[in-house]
Amino acid sequence: MSLSPHAIATNNYMRKFLSNVASYNPPSPNTVTHHLAELYSFVAAAIRGQLKHAKDLYSGLPFLHLVADLWTEGHTKTSFGSVVLRYVNPAAGDIEELHLGVSLFVGRHTHGNISKWLLGRLLYFGLDQADIASTTTDSGSNIRKALRRLPYSWNPCVAHSLHNAVIYALGAVSERPQRTDAGNGEEEHQPERSKNPSARALVAKGRKLMGHINHSERSVAIYKDAKVPHDGPCRLLITDVPTRWSSTYISMARMYTCYSRLAVFFSSSEVGAGARKRQLTSSEWDRLRQVMNVLKGTFEVSTRSQSATQPVSHLLSLLVSLWRVLHDERFFVPARSGLPLAVGNKAIETYIDEHNTAPVSIVDNYLYPAEYLYVDPAPGDEPLCDDAATALRVLRKQLDDRLFNKEDNSRHILGSDSVIMACRLSPGGSRKMQTLARLTGSVDPNSKAVWLLKDLCDRMISPTQPASVRPTSTTTTAATKAMRRARTCLVESSDDDETQTHDQRNSAEVSHADAAKAELDAFLQLVDGNKKMDALEFWRNQNSKFPLLTLVAFSVLGAVGTSAAAERAFSTAGNIMTPNRSALSSQHLEMHCLIRGNAHLLPTPLGKVPVLSAVDENKLRSEMPLAGRRQVPGDADNMSSADDVPVGCML
Repeated sequence: MSLSPHAIATNNYMRKFLSNVASYNPPSPNTVTHHLAELYSFVAAAIRGQLKHAKDLYSGLPFLHLVADLWTEGHTKTSFGSVVLRYVNPAAGDIEELHLGVSLFVGRHTHGNISKWLLGRLLYFGLDQADIASTTTDSGSNIRKALRRLPYSWNPCVAHSLHNAVIYALGAVSERPQRTDAGNGEEEHQPERSKNPSARALVAKGRKLMGHINHSERSVAIYKDAKVPHDGPCRLLITDVPTRWSSTYISMARMYTCYSRLAVFFSSSEVGAGARKRQLTSSEWDRLRQVMNVLKGTFEVSTRSQSATQPVSHLLSLLVSLWRVLHDERFFVPARSGLPLAVGNKAIETYIDEHNTAPVSIVDNYLYPAEYLYVDPAPGDEPLCDDAATALRVLRKQLDDRLFNKEDNSRHILGSDSVIMACRLSPGGSRKMQTLARLTGSVDPNSKAVWLLKDLCDRMISPTQPASVRPTSTTTTAATKAMRRARTCLVESSDDDETQTHDQRNSAEVSHADAAKAELDAFLQLVDGNKKMDALEFWRNQNSKFPLLTLVAFSVLGAVGTSAAAERAFSTAGNIMTPNRSALSSQHLEMHCLIRGNAHLLPTPLGKVPVLSAVDENKLRSEMPLAGRRQVPGDADNMSSADDVPVGCML
């Protein structure tokens, strides 16, 4: 069912249900769209007001961190763009997200069109370029090029980079042919060869097994009815979804936990020959558990990096841990497939409390015994299988190219200005950057981060009345001077008065920018860089000691490491624009997504939303961005908008 309110209200099943409890007539489409416009108008105004208030508090500092992406709807092939803003509320010290909706994108996906569309979205909500501190996108060539040409710090999507690295490690190949030297001064284009064909075949066979179990009614019935001793409730296999982050690891982990049920399933005489040829051998199960655990670290980082409330310094800590795991000489993997030791959180906690010295590993909420396997084994050590070892080597190389690239600063997480500034002002962040720079053979970015922070402090705007002016006299002294001034025009002066006037002038000349830099110097000298605690909580506690530097810290701590927010917005749009609602107006889709993404801004009760007249509604629609117009007159260079995503097994 579509998430569209009108589609829900007119759905036959919904009307049948409501007819049993009350007399109900669905509203007309005009009524629904009118109320939709009223809600949209209220939410858009609330977003503008919230952004304006934050902008005033930040005193000229760029404070918004932008996530953007493009999406082509599958039914009508219409293009849409999503923009999500993240920032730290300076009043509360918490991270907030504002969704600017999923709006129509008209024209080709060139970097010029994308830039103008994006700036138009910002202008519609009362923003300008000076308010943006950083941008985050996936690795799509056109949108990456568009945002990197804008005067902001650009961050690659870490989850997307991990996704691409994993699918290459599992043997996928790129759609794009590889250029090779033909020997006569010309280049040949040849298809890329798989770097891990054995793992690719293993994943393909597992996918066929999952597809058969989930789509054959007979096999599903046998699988569910299988009597498995010491097993929990029946768990269905999960088929991995192309382009979905972490999908392959999740499907492999579920298959591993279903080993006992699958063994009983294939032992049944009712299972046909078509299903039996998809059965994994003992050797393939052993390879599966090892390959799965090589991917576990990337799965955890990808999942935890999508938080809407964690600062980007938390992501850097995860990447340091991931680098160490992938470059360790041994891997901690679950033992060969069998019955789990415990199932569920409580049972797992109880078992670990009672057997805290036993090596165990949790896989999809099942607890299994574990063992160490070695990448380069010494005599007597058990090695990783070839599939897992090859996947590990490819994964290391891919991450070095995508996230720790010393040759291309845009592909190194420490090459992002917004990331290193946020980490430098986070407790323990300086040490994290030093550690990652040492591990990857890069330059320590701490000195650059301090220089960038001082440059950022210079952008602070002082108020008309300087906050640092000190009181110069008591009330009695002020009254005496006022009386003397009233009696005569020849006011006596003294050395103290002259010195005091000089001090006042110097105090007034100390701008917020200079005061913020002074606080930064004091912070760098006094604060322990090895201290570990939540960055936002730390700066909330430091607000009284470093009031101006706290604003600077809040302005950089909102930086985003993944484009997950934009992906979630497109997921919502896809649930609204279903096949039976494919004719939905792009304006109405934008309204739906804006309201749904910012529902927390709506009043309670909804009756407090102001009523729009028909004239105001028409004016609102005409002023919406684009309103069906091209954002760039004439033709522009046509560039491919395809992401650098391989074909084959997907994460």
